[in-house]
Amino acid sequence: MSWDEPTETTPCPHCGEDVYENAERCPHCEHYLGGVEGTDWADDQDDTTTCPYCGETIYDDSERCPHCERYLTEEEEPDEGEASTRKPSLIVGVIVVVIVVAILWAMRG
Repeated sequence: MSWDEPTETTPCPHCGEDVYENAERCPHCEHYLGGVEGTDWADDQDDTTTCPYCGETIYDDSERCPHCERYLTEEEEPDEGEASTRKPSLIVGVIVVVIVVAILWAMRG
């Protein structure tokens, strides 16, 4: 059997969603599974810690808590600079459209 062929599924020990037994990471919660068929995932209990935000048990290699969905370190958070520049641009765009419509309406009358 090659690694590319689908195999039987089993629940992810982290989120409970079905994943292929030979999956390296869960596609739902991104938990590292090892990618070895027949791996006993119960051994992963030693690789857990507590989320600093919600207190739920999470895996040490988690980038984000699957319970509260907060990033665990600042380095892993998406860049907020891009999102913060969109809002002022949107406001300026709406104002320009309103001004153009007002000018066209005034010229018509």
